[in-house]
Amino acid sequence: MGYKYAVIGAGMQGTACAYDMAKFGDAESVVLADIDIEKAIKATDRVNKLLGKNIVRAEKLNVKNEEETVKFLTGIDSFLSAASYHFNVQVAKAAIKAKASMCDLGGNTDVVRAELELTEDAKKA
Repeated sequence: MGYKYAVIGAGMQGTACAYDMAKFGDAESVVLADIDIEKAIKATDRVNKLLGKNIVRAEKLNVKNEEETVKFLTGIDSFLSAASYHFNVQVAKAAIKAKASMCDLGGNTDVVRAELELTEDAKKA
């Protein structure tokens, strides 16, 4: 039985990560989410075609909506936030509530420091 992964952000980096998770991560499934569902569908189709199997699925997600993000992340083993770094603290807080393991692409020292302040809450979750 594989892992349930997700990627938030269907840009070039998010798409590449979804591919790597599906190909090399012992994945049961990968959800590639973006606020632009057409972008997510296009990226998902590309990854599935490259892999020769339908393991990645697209979903619309607005990370500005915490309730929606927590619901999306619930049941996910691990995910990457490839969204703009401006959203990473919000996404990290949602990940803690959903008990999902998170990684992001960094991008801003102040944002990373704010995320690190959530370490104890993350460990408790």
